[in-house]
Amino acid sequence: MKENNTARFSLTHPGAYSLLLASAWTVLVAVSLYLTLSAQRGEIENIAKNVARAYIDKDILFRDWNALHGGVYVPVSPFTQPNEFLPLSMTRERDIVTPSGRRLTLVNPSYMTRQLYELSLRKNRISGRLTSLRPLRPENGPDPWERGALEAFERGATETASIATGPNRNFSGQTKCWKTWPPRMP
Repeated sequence: MKENNTARFSLTHPGAYSLLLASAWTVLVAVSLYLTLSAQRGEIENIAKNVARAYIDKDILFRDWNALHGGVYVPVSPFTQPNEFLPLSMTRERDIVTPSGRRLTLVNPSYMTRQLYELSLRKNRISGRLTSLRPLRPENGPDPWERGALEAFERGATETASIATGPNRNFSGQTKCWKTWPPRMP
């Protein structure tokens, strides 16, 4: 009769406890890593939202300052041309000439904010823009993400935010509902 040299593997075998302990430890480490990465992502999103809120609040403050003064006059230049979207009530004095012959044009809060966003995008790649479901300026129409946010505002939301990834970049989108009062228009 031949002897059976193969050892039978069972839970009573010393190696089984080691394998069970190593498997449990691996699962515990994997769950811990998942929870840590999820918490870290949540914190990164919170930081991104807070930074975006700070930028938006600053932008609103600049707009309010401009609106409190009824707009500001700036020299006409290639960067600042007369605003064709000013309301009729403001166009009578849209363009003026100083006694020395310098041409100035009225910059309302929306025009100023748009120029600040364009400058910011060129200087430090932080972008922002004004949009509306009913824009006066066609270029201010919303993209699909903004349209969703604007429709949420119409349902009562006051703020929306999301993090999106694309092929060449990560994108943090934050919108805040700005209620316009007459001096802020358009």
